[in-house]
Parts: sequence; structure tokens; C-alpha cells
Amino acid sequence: MADYMDDSFLVDAPKTKVSKSVEQIRRRAKGPALPKSARELEVDQRDEGLAKPIDHTNKGFQLLSKMGFKAGQGLGKHSQGASQGIAITLKRNRKGLGSAGDTERQKKAQKKQLNEGVAQDIKSYQEHRRNAHTEKKRRKDFLKCLRLCRGLDRMANKEDHSPFAMSPDLECESEEVWTDMEIECKWGPLVTYLREQHFYCHWCTASYDNHTHMTSTCPGPQEEDHCSDDDDEPLDAGL
Repeated sequence: MADYMDDSFLVDAPKTKVSKSVEQIRRRAKGPALPKSARELEVDQRDEGLAKPIDHTNKGFQLLSKMGFKAGQGLGKHSQGASQGIAITLKRNRKGLGSAGDTERQKKAQKKQLNEGVAQDIKSYQEHRRNAHTEKKRRKDFLKCLRLCRGLDRMANKEDHSPFAMSPDLECESEEVWTDMEIECKWGPLVTYLREQHFYCHWCTASYDNHTHMTSTCPGPQEEDHCSDDDDEPLDAGL
């Protein structure tokens, strides 16, 4: 009885036919190495020459030897200089000399320009948000002041002669109805009308007894008159 682990069946196995292309590859691998190209020979010769130290056959070495230089000694009166020759850096591209420095300068310039552009975008966005907030606050203050003016006119029976008389329906005068141009044109006259007719200062948010009391207590008719030196927010008269 044959052993099932016996390898005798491999001897009787038919030999497979190897393709010609595979056989050629095997012959090439076993054969002599292919000759190096001219570029490879040039690289080998250059590396060998750079790795070889300068000896007495070199013209520069001979000139230095006549001036007292010895191999391994540093240059200079006290041998404090370099003892090895200047290293050679091979240029392996087709770019011009100094192009590496130009590339670095271009990268720095582009980075600086990018940072300046980002900073300018942030500044523009902040200014836009600031202007939008100011316009929204001005619109809200205008409508609040307009309603106060109409209320004071009603209490003083001046509705018929008021240039800011209430429209037939106040609901129509929402924030969307008044344009920025209209608010800008009516804002100054409205504040002045409240001061002259009702002795009320919008910036102080205070009502005074008479004109003399208002002029002696209120800082002034303009918003800038109510701002402190360190802040742009209007001062409150506290009345």
C-alpha cells in the first residue's frame, strides 16, 4: 500500500511546456548584466570624483602648498579657516540660477497677499455688520420716537398742526414701510420738533419743564453732544 505522503507521483507527472517568452526572461536573468547607459556612467564617475579628496596632483592644492598649506590644515594665518573644500551642489533641473530664491519670495508674497485679502474681507464683513446694526437701530429709534411724538401731540392737542400727524392706520407704518431715505430725511426734523414743541430730548430720553430748563441741563441738540470722550454711546441725563 502506497503512502499517501509519498512524492513518487511527482516523478511520473508530465512535464509542462514552458512558454518561449518565460524561457527568454530566465535566460536574460542568468546571463551577463546589461551595460550601463552613458548617463549612469556619468553619474558614477561624478560621484567617485566628488568623493575623492584633493591630492597633490591638483593645481589648487599645489598653489596652496607653496604658501605653506598642509593637508587637513585650516586656511588662514592661524589655521582658523575651512579645512575642506567648498561642497558642490549639483543642479538637477532646467531652472535658471537663483530660481529657488525667487520661488521662496513668490511663496512669501502670495502668502502675504492671501493674509491681507483675508484681513480685508474680515474688515469689510465687520463694517457691513456694523452698518446693518446701526441702520436697524436707527429705524427702531425712529419709529419709537415717531409714536412718542404723536402721543405728545395728542396730549397737547397739536395733532392738527403737527407735521408728523398719525396716518389713518398706524399699523401701516411698520418698519418695512419707511425707507432709509425717508428716515434719514425725517430723523433730524423729528428730533428738533420734539425739543422745540415738547421740550423732550431724544438723546437724553428725558422731558423738561421748559426751554430754559432744557438748555441748562441737556448737553445739546445733536447726538455727538451726548457722547463721552471714551465712548460713542449717548449720555443719559438721568431725568
